[in-house]
Amino acid sequence: MSAELAHVRMPFGHAGSFTGTLPAQRLFLKHEAPAACGDLDALLTKALTYSAGLPGLKQAVVPDDQVVIVLDRDTPQGAALVQGVWNVLSEAGVSPEHLHILQPASLQPHKQTDPRTRLPEKVAGQVTWTVHDPTEAGLCNYLATTAAGERIYLNQHLLNADLTILIGPVLADPLLGFRGTMSAVFPGLSDTDAMRRGIGQGHEELGANDVRPLRMLVDEIGWLLGTQFCIGVVPGPGDTVHNVFAGAPDAVLRLGEQAVSGGWGVNLDQRVELVIAAVEADASGHHWEQVGRAADVARRLVEQGGRIVLLTELNEQPGPGLQLLRSQRSARAALRPLREQKPHDVVIASRIARAADWAHVSLASCLPDDLVEDLFLSPLHEMAEVQRLLDTDDATALLGSAQQVFVCG
Repeated sequence: MSAELAHVRMPFGHAGSFTGTLPAQRLFLKHEAPAACGDLDALLTKALTYSAGLPGLKQAVVPDDQVVIVLDRDTPQGAALVQGVWNVLSEAGVSPEHLHILQPASLQPHKQTDPRTRLPEKVAGQVTWTVHDPTEAGLCNYLATTAAGERIYLNQHLLNADLTILIGPVLADPLLGFRGTMSAVFPGLSDTDAMRRGIGQGHEELGANDVRPLRMLVDEIGWLLGTQFCIGVVPGPGDTVHNVFAGAPDAVLRLGEQAVSGGWGVNLDQRVELVIAAVEADASGHHWEQVGRAADVARRLVEQGGRIVLLTELNEQPGPGLQLLRSQRSARAALRPLREQKPHDVVIASRIARAADWAHVSLASCLPDDLVEDLFLSPLHEMAEVQRLLDTDDATALLGSAQQVFVCG
């Protein structure tokens, strides 16, 4: 009697897709992205009306208020969310010239798209949109000193606002445990010193729910800044939204963490021999950052010396940390100089290096073979090669939208 077959379809990149089969008894884990919500406008309207821990947004604003929307990078459907918030503000009598959309700075050199594209043309022309520049003299003003004695400086538009609305994704994060709510404010809306101090390799020994020093600092800064209205976005596949929560920071982060853990968290009782991770283009694009996340979660699931396959359409030149990795004699040898030099892509490069040191990693991409090999990865050219791996006797895990997946516990 022939073994029952599991059929596999794994989208990756912008338009790539792998389809194949493997015996069902060898499929130890199959993760698929949580479904996109059916009606984002209706979901957001409900969240803004029946907010967690706070009155609805319409009750939080008066017509003369100067309102700042802090729109975090990597927020899926950011323009649609801004439109939904504007609809409520407009009903409350806020003028478009009193609305400022402010986006945090990032060490990753990816261009931001205009979040005003869903607003009426006349309104969009009056709404201010800026991306924070931590190098601009006089842009940051003093907020307060933390309990640990650290002086905090933030964008002056944020400090001068009558109402601040934070919009951003809730995601597992190597430095924060969970990114979301107040992490949109610090360090991305602070000065260059804060940006530099925020560079790190993460906490390998900690899980997403464990206490992190940076998360504690971010929450303290949020308290010093005053209670703000937050919108937490749980991603779906690609650039879609699975769920939205709105209200007080603590309540929104708690609800977001629960939803993210249920939709994006995975676990295995034992490691497997083969992990195939499909990396989709999402709200932040299709870059080394997403590939590094997928490599990291695959490493945590595969046995040492096993095999990781990263399915991507990556076509981005490596940053300074990855270039440093290319110059080393082995993937493991790169970890110390990465830790000492802390290039802006240190987390990305460290994740690639750890995965390559732990397992045999194959990468499907649009990059030259010699570049891939210099990073201690094996180029993968044909999807038939993936099916041949599935035809072996290896215990297998399949990760769809792997750039958002994290290991629980």
